[in-house]
Amino acid sequence: MGQLLESILLYYKYSTGKCLTTKAGSISSYSLFKNMSYRLDSTSEKDRLIGFKEWVRHGIKKRRNNPYIKIINNKEFNHLLLVSNIENKDKTIHYINDNHSLPVDILIGKDNISLSVLKVSIWEKFLFHLFCLSIGFSCFFSISKRSNKALLIRQTLELGLISKVIKEFHVHHISFFQPYEIDSNVISLFAQSKNIETTYIPSLIPLFVHNRHLLCDNLVLSSPYHEEEIVELFKNSILFKKIVRWPPETLYNLKISFEDALSNKIAFYSHGQWLRNKLSKTDNGLGAENNELDILKWLKLGVEKNLWNVVVYLHPIEKMHLIKSQEHYSAIFKKTKFELITDNKPAAHFFHEENIGIGTLSTVIFERLLVGRKTLLFPGYSKYFPTPKSSINNICFSNFELLCELWGKYQNKSNETFFRDLNLNIYKNYFDSFKKTSNSDSFHSS
Repeated sequence: MGQLLESILLYYKYSTGKCLTTKAGSISSYSLFKNMSYRLDSTSEKDRLIGFKEWVRHGIKKRRNNPYIKIINNKEFNHLLLVSNIENKDKTIHYINDNHSLPVDILIGKDNISLSVLKVSIWEKFLFHLFCLSIGFSCFFSISKRSNKALLIRQTLELGLISKVIKEFHVHHISFFQPYEIDSNVISLFAQSKNIETTYIPSLIPLFVHNRHLLCDNLVLSSPYHEEEIVELFKNSILFKKIVRWPPETLYNLKISFEDALSNKIAFYSHGQWLRNKLSKTDNGLGAENNELDILKWLKLGVEKNLWNVVVYLHPIEKMHLIKSQEHYSAIFKKTKFELITDNKPAAHFFHEENIGIGTLSTVIFERLLVGRKTLLFPGYSKYFPTPKSSINNICFSNFELLCELWGKYQNKSNETFFRDLNLNIYKNYFDSFKKTSNSDSFHSS
């Protein structure tokens, strides 16, 4: 049986509900059809032709031979790394090699895969187009989750290529750099069925945002809050054999100053959701735009009351549309003074310049906590965050009065005092432990 045909049959089983006989199968099916993907924009859910469009994009249209696979080494025991694309491959490979026990040998960029770059038989092509036709009609007559169904087309091609690489290069291990992708659990179960070990590397933000359903052998964590979530929220939907701790990729090899900043500056870290909405990008449904508008309103009021000076750090997507971003924040602050940081360096480069950092559920907030910088957080109205027993509750505020109270209490206190008083030393200790050990086992799922 050809690898593409094997992939078609597997996804056909998922689309017809024939993979629900096990807990792992049910979790992977839920991820595939219920979770959100960023691979299509928000307009696709209302597009009745989205299935046919995906068919044309990935199954019919001739694409340039963009590199979708990179051979790093050629050894007997090969380690395959899956990423969305391979634009930042050198940094990614360096990060994995420094933390994983096995060096990366093969890299696949999933978003550059189409039928035109795969070598398959005429029979497999026919069956693939037949599968695409059924997906196209299913999306046309669907009421909801059109995006998830349409993505089956490119996911089928991607799994076909992965299966081919597994066989051709005798792959023994697969690492996933974006396990939040809705097909990751299907790929992981497929790999495990062939006795291939899998490693997931989630991002630093809380798991509930993108990673509520995970199936793997090794789960990489870079924040103590991840461990709290697994124990208190997701022990039935995140299944693994072993936990390992790595430093977060966003902070890796980054020079950071640890000096105290007792100025009256408060840093706001944007999530950029307002711009994603304007550009019809996928919304994670957490209400980030409204949450940030509340924060900015309170920050503006604080400036008017001479409590602090505000420094706004733009999200990368905002830096790509700088004029729109400048207009957006100028409209919010009006004549109230604020500073806008447009530097392309990561925000962590500037942690030492502001007294306290503030934001919603962005990566930067957890970066600040891990390196021991004073940080406050507006959790919004999520039922998942924070967990009831988490020390994160100690730095959360829900209104202007609580924000002022925390600012007034800790403005002139050191980072050390802030972390000690609010029971947050677990974050700095977690980060410090990366310097002493790597690949340390933590605990096992039940």
